[in-house]
Amino acid sequence: MERDQGEEYAFIKLRVRTGYEEEVLRIFQNSFGETIDITSYIIRPWEGHKFIAEIRDSSIQYIAKIIMEGKRIKTRIIEVYVVYDETGKMLIYVMG
Repeated sequence: MERDQGEEYAFIKLRVRTGYEEEVLRIFQNSFGETIDITSYIIRPWEGHKFIAEIRDSSIQYIAKIIMEGKRIKTRIIEVYVVYDETGKMLIYVMG
């Protein structure tokens, strides 16, 4: 998605196949370390993107914040959320 300020953003939602939840969580922990403190983390508003409401209504299991160099902007922040939705399905949201 292209924004007016010339910044590029991507919003990705993945559904985890039943039975792979523990393995997915382990992969994230091994790749990005322990979760950010879920109880005090403030979810960025991302200008009202629909995924924000979905994340807030879910049971958050894991949060990672990755800071990278961007093409058009100096710093690019990517946030990863691993959650369970109201039906008990594990979802992964990647936004950045």
